[in-house]
Amino acid sequence: MQKSINYLDALKYSGALFAAHKTVQSFLVIEAEADARNLRPSDSDLESAKDSFLYERGLQSEDDLDAWISVQPGFSLTDFERVIEFNATTEQLKSLIYDEPDGKEIRDHLHESPFAADLGVIVVEEAGFAQELLHMISENGRQFGEIALQYSIHVETSRYRGRWGPKMFWEIPVEARDMVLAQRTEGVLVGPIAVNNSWWLIRVERLHFLPEDDVEIRKDVVFNHWLHGRIDNYAISVA
Repeated sequence: MQKSINYLDALKYSGALFAAHKTVQSFLVIEAEADARNLRPSDSDLESAKDSFLYERGLQSEDDLDAWISVQPGFSLTDFERVIEFNATTEQLKSLIYDEPDGKEIRDHLHESPFAADLGVIVVEEAGFAQELLHMISENGRQFGEIALQYSIHVETSRYRGRWGPKMFWEIPVEARDMVLAQRTEGVLVGPIAVNNSWWLIRVERLHFLPEDDVEIRKDVVFNHWLHGRIDNYAISVA
């Protein structure tokens, strides 16, 4: 018997709705900023954005693009052109923000601090049980991944032996963020940390710092930090 579930509930339970909220919030911030600055991508900007879009999806010709559009629900060639315009405008804004005072302030901050981390995560419901698991790992030599696979209730990571990331620091629960940010030694285990109605053990597997020699990555990271600082001003409700 086929299970019945409405589309909105499917979005909620799969986590796609949360991701969609963040994407739409980002879209609104970028559109508002572009309008305020009167940004208009050039023909060459649009061509570059189109080339990137096709390359990322393995589309090698206009026929490939037409076939791809035809199987996207409710998506037309006009919609595609609007996406390309938005992507080109975003790239313009990235370059501007990077060189402006806001971008410099973010770069200065990230010169000393990591912007992302690969983590190991174990989440359980009770503080006492979290403490037991910490003891099993730190005192009895049990493998972190083995414990995560067996006991963690964190749906996103438990099947992957607790591996989570790389995650930008704003993606880490606020209750745990400062403790993780304070670490400078890979492999350190922190917690238990109370997060909502659960308890987290977190192992810092790898810290990511802003690269000195890759300008495109630097622009992406700085822009994402700038963008994250503004999306909370754009509340979205789903009826």
